[in-house]
Amino acid sequence: ARWYDSFGDIVGRVGPGSPADLTRQMVVPVQVPQGFHHSLPGHYTFVVERIQGDLPVEVIGRRTVLVDRT
Repeated sequence: ARWYDSFGDIVGRVGPGSPADLTRQMVVPVQVPQGFHHSLPGHYTFVVERIQGDLPVEVIGRRTVLVDRT
């Protein structure tokens, strides 16, 4: 599972691992940029993929989240 920012950069991840291995990973944190205390506002995409070898071969799920700081 990976978090991508609006530039397509990976900003958080867990895995790879089997579904049984990842059940303990209930939260997939986003890395806060250096020098900041919160994530930057914008669109983030959460993607869960099936990996074979070192390559993603199937997207299992994808969600876009809008982070808005007012």
